[in-house]
Amino acid sequence: MVRLVDGWQVSGTVFLRSGLPFTLTDGGTSSALESSNYGTANAAAEVFGTQLTNSGVYVNCGVPNQNICLNSSAFTTSPTNFGNVQRNSLRGPDYFSSDFTLMKFTSLLGWEKARVGVGAQFFNVFNHPNFQQPVGDASSPNFGQILATVSPATSIFGSGLGADSSPRLIQLKAEFEF
Repeated sequence: MVRLVDGWQVSGTVFLRSGLPFTLTDGGTSSALESSNYGTANAAAEVFGTQLTNSGVYVNCGVPNQNICLNSSAFTTSPTNFGNVQRNSLRGPDYFSSDFTLMKFTSLLGWEKARVGVGAQFFNVFNHPNFQQPVGDASSPNFGQILATVSPATSIFGSGLGADSSPRLIQLKAEFEF
């Protein structure tokens, strides 16, 4: 009876962070300024053009099945005026992922410290999607939309392989320790 109750091991990992900051740009202004020899286009596009016109900036950042994160009507662009949106003043969707492991270890008779462990690992146990930053180019037709999900921090396949490995994954596991 003791062998049945003893040797259980439970562990887990939680990855949680707030949304990362990002900067709005204006590709149209950038092209116009670069063609007039106004220096680096990206730096100019951050300073000129993007103006915040009302406070309704965020719509559905991080809401599953919603791809519009920024309210595009809250912004206007102008290649002749300075923008009022500061660098890295907006934040993308939050990130949340969790993993869980359940193992049962049993000592082997006749071996001093050898034991066998059998269990399962669950990656992205709550099957929670995590979204990329919204498109921050004010001249893009996809401005304010989230177009993809991000990779999980961990998975069976390693980290950083792409969002195609982000659904809930379950792995059966056996260990032999001696």
